Amino acid sequence: MVRILADPAISYWVPILPFPYTASDAKGFFNLLQDNPHRQVWAITLKEEFIGLIEEYPNFGFWLDPAFWGQGLISEAADLVLKKYFSDPQASPLLASVRLQNQRSMRVLAKNGFAPNGPPVASYSKASCTEPRDCSTSFAARLRGAVY
Repeated sequence: MVRILADPAISYWVPILPFPYTASDAKGFFNLLQDNPHRQVWAITLKEEFIGLIEEYPNFGFWLDPAFWGQGLISEAADLVLKKYFSDPQASPLLASVRLQNQRSMRVLAKNGFAPNGPPVASYSKASCTEPRDCSTSFAARLRGAVY
């Protein structure tokens, strides 16, 4: 996990990540998960190799080792996770955020029923942005049963 998240290609697109990402950051993330049992997070694996992560709740999000980009793996994982989440009739709408420049992730979200939810907001990433306007983030929402 540390090797993947220390890659500037990941931290460029995920502004909430510390940069550079360290083993201490990973330990803090796992402690956060342990302390909050309502967060739903899954490892993405291929042939038993850890290659990414997808989170369902409280905010939908994902990242993948750049070596596996463009193969449809995130779309497949998102489809499985969202079907499971929305199989609960009491499921709340999910929110996701994505940098405006991240066309790949925006396509994954749109393909899985997310739609824009308000104007973009300024954000900041230590890895990639010299000014907040460089990292404007769009928020998207998906309602139960939304199919696009």
